[in-house]
Amino acid sequence: MRVIYQDTVRNDPATLAYAQRTTKHGGEVRTSPLLPPRLLVFDRTTAVVPIDPANSRLGALCTTSPGIVTSLVTLFEQTWGTAVPLGPA
Repeated sequence: MRVIYQDTVRNDPATLAYAQRTTKHGGEVRTSPLLPPRLLVFDRTTAVVPIDPANSRLGALCTTSPGIVTSLVTLFEQTWGTAVPLGPA
């Protein structure tokens, strides 16, 4: 599992502890000053995005459309490439 949080996670003890647990269990965590809208991608075949990026509680859209999933994976990979590893506490 790879996760990108906004840089401010480093100043939030609860979220930082969660992110550190993720790395302890084999996940990779990086931070970035700017993030694309929230998205989840599973096995590069399925993507989930909020219906309303301003309010993710309104529901989500799930797609397996190769064109959409590939675009979202590319967006994630570009952000990942410039993000900074969380590293140890």
